[in-house]
Amino acid sequence: MKTRLVYALSILLALWGCAGARVQKAGQPKASAPSPASTNAQSLAGPALQKETLNMILFTDDALSNGARCAVRRIIKKEVVLAPGQGAPGSWTERWTLERCGTTLRYRVDYTSGKKGKAYFTVKMEK
Repeated sequence: MKTRLVYALSILLALWGCAGARVQKAGQPKASAPSPASTNAQSLAGPALQKETLNMILFTDDALSNGARCAVRRIIKKEVVLAPGQGAPGSWTERWTLERCGTTLRYRVDYTSGKKGKAYFTVKMEK
């Protein structure tokens, strides 16, 4: 039963992560994502895509926390792990670090540029 739930959540997360968002164009000023993601962090995603990424990370964290809720969760670090041009064309990878009740969790975010300025992404907790 637990395996089915994890499988169903994985599919839901993958589909939800495919929701399109505009990619920040080169040369445009970067704006921080809204709180709680606003830190002196680094991300290649534009503000809207960062907001969608944050929402997906929090949703994934809820699903994987086995019901253990925490009132305070925040992104404490964002870093580019694989820059565009280092992997598949039109893709890049970032690591977002979440602090939940004193525990630090890392999430891998794989972005892929789509047509018409859209971007798609998947989120996975790193072990």
